[in-house]
Amino acid sequence: MSWQLGSFSDLVLRAQQGEDYDVVARERHAVVTVLALHGGHIEPLTGQLAEAIAGESWNLYTVRGLRADRAATLRLPTLRLTEVRCDALLAHSTLALAITGHREGQTTLVGGSNEPLTLALLAELSGLGLQVAAAPRLEAERLPQQCYNRTGAGGAQLSLPLALRQGLVLDDLRALAPDDQPAWSAEGTAFIAAVQRAVEQRLLALRSDLSATLAHFERVTREVHARGILSDHRQHRIESSDT
Repeated sequence: MSWQLGSFSDLVLRAQQGEDYDVVARERHAVVTVLALHGGHIEPLTGQLAEAIAGESWNLYTVRGLRADRAATLRLPTLRLTEVRCDALLAHSTLALAITGHREGQTTLVGGSNEPLTLALLAELSGLGLQVAAAPRLEAERLPQQCYNRTGAGGAQLSLPLALRQGLVLDDLRALAPDDQPAWSAEGTAFIAAVQRAVEQRLLALRSDLSATLAHFERVTREVHARGILSDHRQHRIESSDT
């Protein structure tokens, strides 16, 4: 089959849920959503990585290819993707992180509209000794229509080479089923922790920015209110002197 999916509706029309693909959506009422649209056999290990990064604290949304022989036909686009469960998670999130894969070279590619988050990811992963770089189509990955950018503060996408993904687990990726929980290698455990740190750093900065903004708003409001009271008092004195 040579056709490509243009939307989630195409997936529903052309493939059978439960046989060709499935969807995992976990709402944890969190400010972060981790996405893997090419999980299962489509881009092996990306779904398990998204689940491990989300842990028990962050929202998770994965689309998993259940059949290796149809994996190439089940790749959803990240641009303008709409699906009810995914949309609901993103609408209530501050940040999103998408995990995907590629099959060329050794370099992990980082893109997305939240530049501080992409910089934090680059720093954390390069600190592990990994080859990392900005995505070659960076402007496309910064578009607000990208699903991982449709949160309050935008998001980021990590595209991991096949060689790296294989090194993150002790299993053979070719034998890993979508439901399998992999045995993480030391590198894999370190990778997951580094990505979580980068996201947490950005969340902390956003909270600090919000606190500073609220403090500034309160201070300005008090000053304006005080000036208003003084102005009323002066006006009262003028009116009293006229009588």
